[in-house]
Amino acid sequence: MKKTLKFNGKNFIVDILIWIIATVIMALWRVLSDKVEILSYVILCVGLMVSWLLIGLQAGKYRPLATQSRKKNILEALYVFLLTMAICATAIATKLFPISPLTVMGVVAIVWLINMFYLFVFYAMRFATSADIPLPEIIARENANVLFPKRELTPEKYETIKQSIVEQTNGIVFDWLNQHTPLNSSNTIVLSTAERFNIDSLVTDRYDCYINLKQLNNVLGLNQMFCSVNKKLPDNGLYVCCFVAQDEIKRSFLARYPKGLNYIFYTFNFLVKRVLPKILLTSRLYFSITKGKRRVFSQTEILGRLYYCGFEVLEETRINGVSYVIARRHKQPERPEHKIYGPLITLNRVGKDGRKFKVYKMRTMHPYSEYLQAYMFEKQGLREGGKIANDIRVSTLGAFMRKCWLDEFPMFINLFKGEMKLVGVRPLSNHYFNLYSKELQEKRTKFRPGLLPPFYADMPKTLEEIEASEMRYLTACEKKGVFLTDLRYFFKILNNILFKRARSH
Repeated sequence: MKKTLKFNGKNFIVDILIWIIATVIMALWRVLSDKVEILSYVILCVGLMVSWLLIGLQAGKYRPLATQSRKKNILEALYVFLLTMAICATAIATKLFPISPLTVMGVVAIVWLINMFYLFVFYAMRFATSADIPLPEIIARENANVLFPKRELTPEKYETIKQSIVEQTNGIVFDWLNQHTPLNSSNTIVLSTAERFNIDSLVTDRYDCYINLKQLNNVLGLNQMFCSVNKKLPDNGLYVCCFVAQDEIKRSFLARYPKGLNYIFYTFNFLVKRVLPKILLTSRLYFSITKGKRRVFSQTEILGRLYYCGFEVLEETRINGVSYVIARRHKQPERPEHKIYGPLITLNRVGKDGRKFKVYKMRTMHPYSEYLQAYMFEKQGLREGGKIANDIRVSTLGAFMRKCWLDEFPMFINLFKGEMKLVGVRPLSNHYFNLYSKELQEKRTKFRPGLLPPFYADMPKTLEEIEASEMRYLTACEKKGVFLTDLRYFFKILNNILFKRARSH
């Protein structure tokens, strides 16, 4: 049975609007030029528009654009244009209207050109936002173990691997790898590839340690590469990767060029290789031109991507400007997605009754930072005020925005949606929420979180003091009522912020 495609009312309305625009352009031109009666022109344009729409319906022009090929959509628009021009020519030949043939045919031509521009914009957006390469299929595995028994390499084979690593890097890198990975094992493989195909072609569970000496800056489809390695590794298998981080590239630029020019060159390099790959309309074009070569990543982004793709980081080091990371296959990744990054982000938070909701904030951290919260907490711990100490996830611009409170303005959206109130405990991520005592967790979920937390009323320094501060606030809400408690805390918070310069950082 032949499948019938749905009628797309949006495209139909777009064509009507295009005809109105073209008719108005023609009418204004006639008034400004000949000062003649334009009613006959407008009537003819309306008739031609009806003809255009009827021909379009017959030709299938108003089906969803995505359901048909680009060639077919263009040919249908051309077909409708030619038939409408034929009707226009017939009307002129029969002298139904005292009109200028050039003017009326020009209107039809304008309509067709706008149609072509509309199709161009549609396919340009589709190209810009579509995936540059297909995502790997994630197949569930349980208790994955290495299929081949381990054995120690012969001295000749071990020496060959050593020479290969030293030639591609240096002796310091070899010593570090030799100390932290089983280089002398038959189940360790050393690669230097930017192609995911070379990973996918290997036998699953054959090796329990993958060492790739090709810098990640030259890999197209980084998440896909990580997911392919994850799929090939057994449980707790090791993966070693390397890259040149953004701060190292900046240091190199500033040292290489004269003062003044160095910042100009670095800014241009940052915009092209760091910003363009993450903008909706330029991402696909960037990868099509560069093939992902010499891309710029922050240290945070690489570590975050590894966690996102099912790894946990065990060791980090930087040797001669190149960062090396040893990660362990921790779990199977969830279905990976292509992420487009903009200034406004949403973060998962625990709200009233334990329900999850999205908090709106301005981006202040590097991409994929949200997947590093537990890692940073374990590595750095908390500083005064309950925030992670020496948090490398916060960008330079982000630190400025936090200092000026700019990052929290979008949370007013949550206020208007009724998910938050003006005064209340902070909306926490799952990680931070689980650091609190069970009693405080239960009290927290009885009330909506707020924009202005009791933190600014008491200015606690440690996690224990923060918990005590929130407990006092929540207990007061239970005993004295939410409205009166929030009112009292609001004026105390306002006084601390305005006159005592209270800040969470």
